[in-house]
Amino acid sequence: PSLRRQEPPKVQPTAQPGSLLSNAVPVTSLKENKFNLVLYGRNRSGKTTLLSEFDKPMLIISCEPDANGGATSISNKNGISILRMKYKPEKDDPSGTIYGSDKIVLIANELKESNQFKTVGLDTVTSLQDIVYSELLNLPTIPDQMNWGVPPDGLYQTRSEKVRSLIRPLLGLKNCNVVLLAQEKDHNANDDRGGKSK
Repeated sequence: PSLRRQEPPKVQPTAQPGSLLSNAVPVTSLKENKFNLVLYGRNRSGKTTLLSEFDKPMLIISCEPDANGGATSISNKNGISILRMKYKPEKDDPSGTIYGSDKIVLIANELKESNQFKTVGLDTVTSLQDIVYSELLNLPTIPDQMNWGVPPDGLYQTRSEKVRSLIRPLLGLKNCNVVLLAQEKDHNANDDRGGKSK
């Protein structure tokens, strides 16, 4: 038998004027200008580099603990600003550093009112969890999970609820793209995967 290719109709069906069906529009006319995206991957897999390819100007809110906020791989990219977030002040903290996880909500509120950025990224939600964990326990520094011990009952649930409440205002922004980075924690990774000593 011969095969006949099925083609979509050339003319959209129309309803009688005044009919409820006359309000139907082709889905091709629907446009989403902004998006929310989560990038999840292991350490040093290129999440921040991929983030840097989105629309600029861009703001990266970095919760990464290292001295450069995890932005070395994108230091040659124009149009990107970084705002570092840390648990508590440390000696010789660079400029552009703010302290305390609650500042994320304040940043989101400012961006909601007046936003010159086309993309806002949070690098990483995983490091934000570490900051919240330390705040909940009122520790002097962010602990090394492998050496710290057993947390109190309900702490992980409380931490998760707080992190959700912190990122929800960012995800609610309608005037920019929002990209969240999350990192797989691999405490036993090989050196080629960015592993650290046990």
